[in-house]
Amino acid sequence: MTISSWIDPTSEVRITVGGWIFKAPIKNQYIEHPRSFWLVWNYFKKIGARSVIQKLRSRLIEVDRNKKIYGIGYGNVVHAPDGLGFSRGTNVVFFATNHNPESKVISLHYAFVTAMNSRSNKERLSKEHIISPKEIPEELFKYIGWSRFSGYPIDIDLLQSVLLRLGQIYSEFLNSSFYAIPSNPVIVDHINVNMFARGKPTAVLFGLGNYAKTTIIPNIRNHLSLLRVHEVDPDQLAFFGKEPKLSLDSCPEARAGLFFDAWFIAGFHHTHTDLAISALKQSACAVIEKPLSTTKSQYLRFVQTLNEMPNSRFFLCFHKRYSELHSFAMEDLVVLPGAPIDMHCIVYEIPLPSLHWYNWPNSGSRLISNGCHWLDYFMFINDYCDVIDYRKWHPRGADVVVQVKLSNGAYFSMTLTDTGSQRLGVRDYIELRHGGVTITMTDAARYSAENRHRVFRKENVNPLNAYKRMYRKISREIACGGKGDDLISLRSSELTLLLEGC
Repeated sequence: MTISSWIDPTSEVRITVGGWIFKAPIKNQYIEHPRSFWLVWNYFKKIGARSVIQKLRSRLIEVDRNKKIYGIGYGNVVHAPDGLGFSRGTNVVFFATNHNPESKVISLHYAFVTAMNSRSNKERLSKEHIISPKEIPEELFKYIGWSRFSGYPIDIDLLQSVLLRLGQIYSEFLNSSFYAIPSNPVIVDHINVNMFARGKPTAVLFGLGNYAKTTIIPNIRNHLSLLRVHEVDPDQLAFFGKEPKLSLDSCPEARAGLFFDAWFIAGFHHTHTDLAISALKQSACAVIEKPLSTTKSQYLRFVQTLNEMPNSRFFLCFHKRYSELHSFAMEDLVVLPGAPIDMHCIVYEIPLPSLHWYNWPNSGSRLISNGCHWLDYFMFINDYCDVIDYRKWHPRGADVVVQVKLSNGAYFSMTLTDTGSQRLGVRDYIELRHGGVTITMTDAARYSAENRHRVFRKENVNPLNAYKRMYRKISREIACGGKGDDLISLRSSELTLLLEGC
């Protein structure tokens, strides 16, 4: 059974698609790697055969997800909130911003939908009336790829004016075509599957991106029973096949009356805080992929919830805390509690497509989306000492240089850029310095430690081991009733937001 998109009950209209006046593929929305032997070979050497196979499976399933279209269409209203002027069966013209081309039913914000007055017409057109892209009003182009989650504002009056004008231009075609639209479509936005937890704590997952498919799900199954997955894009849920063995849901929020021991939160960044708070209020353990929050108000609400519920448990998924390289460094630096460890790093990110969701206003800057990993690690190795100075510089475009100093004397510098080679994806070079010892970590895989006399340790590890260690440890802690992260660990999230605002 095919799952439809969840509909926002306050602002969205569900429509049966009758046909398209125009449609075209959306470009520059997803990260799509070229099919290349060398690309696979480079990743095989970096992360091993099993992980490459997992990634290939995940990416191949995403091929259909990547075929989203935008376009002008027509159809009939199936459901609409009260007060918007749409009743069931209303003939409408719409602008689809970001949709599966095969969907027979779509959901749209009411701003992208306008009603038509149907008139009888003896002739019915059997073929779609196709127009060229040049005929699409330019006012619509900035809404290509728009999502209700993006944070991009919409001009309702302008959109309605444009759609009414299009309705008038194609009125003869539209009024003859409304009669052929199918009625009573099957609409299912979730599938419930009865599962047995088999003595394990239960879990729910929010967000089914490539990361969740290849990293979260495989590494929690030994200790937890994953019973439900929420993913707002139904195309991603094809990962579980036509006969899923667990419950699937396109709703971005938890369903009332359902309870789980642990919530794994890995969806759009700006949704993390509210989901985590909902988990804590359900007395569940919140396992939060970075970042915790994208705004200061979100962060303060989370802290307030923890203060009101002192027995709450949460884990922030900063994988560098769990890396084998971290274990080596703590052995080699021989640091006394509270002693300063300086950290300097260069971080390379792959350039993102222009319409990628990391670029949404709601997602924050690249400092929040990715830079938080290195900021957290610096705070972690320095026991979350107080921040006494911080600064940020944008040398070019979205590139950023950050400096931080702590009360114990430790200082941090980071350059974050997307200029350079994409051969191995995200890259980083880290130096840790304390006393007479320098530690270097390259691409989270190669490690060396040296003092005044010699290089006294060299190690190579699979960089994905850190993620495996993290989720296996977290799931084991949940199963054993562990207490989770300390409140003081939130200082790294606070620091990221301070830098975001300066």
